[in-house]
Amino acid sequence: MNAILSDAFETEAINEGIASGFPEMIRKTEAEIERKVEETAEEIFKRGEKLKIVLVSGRSASGKTTFTRKVCEKLLEKGREARHIALDDFLLGLGYMPVNEDGTFDMESIAGLDTALANETFRLLLTEGKADFPTFDFPNQRRGEKWNRVELGKNGIVMIEGIHSLNPLLTENLPEEGILRMFIEPKKGYIKNGEKFFSPEEVRLIRRMTRDELFRGWSAEKTLIQWKSVLSGEKIYIEPYIGSAEIKIDSSMDFEPAVFVDILSEMLSKIRKESPFFDTAKDLLEKLSCFNKISPDFLPKDSLLREFVG
Repeated sequence: MNAILSDAFETEAINEGIASGFPEMIRKTEAEIERKVEETAEEIFKRGEKLKIVLVSGRSASGKTTFTRKVCEKLLEKGREARHIALDDFLLGLGYMPVNEDGTFDMESIAGLDTALANETFRLLLTEGKADFPTFDFPNQRRGEKWNRVELGKNGIVMIEGIHSLNPLLTENLPEEGILRMFIEPKKGYIKNGEKFFSPEEVRLIRRMTRDELFRGWSAEKTLIQWKSVLSGEKIYIEPYIGSAEIKIDSSMDFEPAVFVDILSEMLSKIRKESPFFDTAKDLLEKLSCFNKISPDFLPKDSLLREFVG
């Protein structure tokens, strides 16, 4: 049975594949991601030495960081001095973030990013081959004292990754020949018995909930509280600029809900009945229970999913 029907994975076929030999299923899916990495690196490489900056954007929990790192490694193998930089280093801090109606900070707003500094830094990189990049002190939510000097050799290139990377404010009045834009997201959801079952948005949500609780001290319930704001921010700050990306990557991985079953079952079970997100958590648990389980231990060490499960 084919595991893909139109633009979605078929849940029954995924379970059959897991039951009949999930190691081979994992190998094929990981190989497909590696193929996309190789093709992306080759496309960047063939642009030649005039290309100095690759801007990588994507919705939350799309796998931007891991995919960008993998492409940098491939470029190094091909002889280009590639470096990965997080756009988050240009953050200004919570004091610069707009406040939502409910009193929470709008963490998705580009107002929290020093776009003027980013633009000038990129200009120096393109025109002089070197620039000083800021750092951000996340525990204290302010700009760090340390700055990092980036110097590009004749074949040097930087890949700058972040949700706002495609925003034109960052590259206003800069020479376009030195810049390439990329966008990455998981585009495929899941169907069950021919009906829509698990959306790409929910795929990103389970990735983010897992990562936030395991590595950022942020509970699954807090992620659910923030999720509506995340989605609203994507419509305002990301979607208008997707069309400017010359390279678009689908980071979907057919078997991945199976990897999150046990991890998220424990996390979501902590959400109490009195929580306004209890029904959402229950719905996600019911959907995840429809997948056969795969332990994260079986993932390759450099799997894109390691960004979320460790």
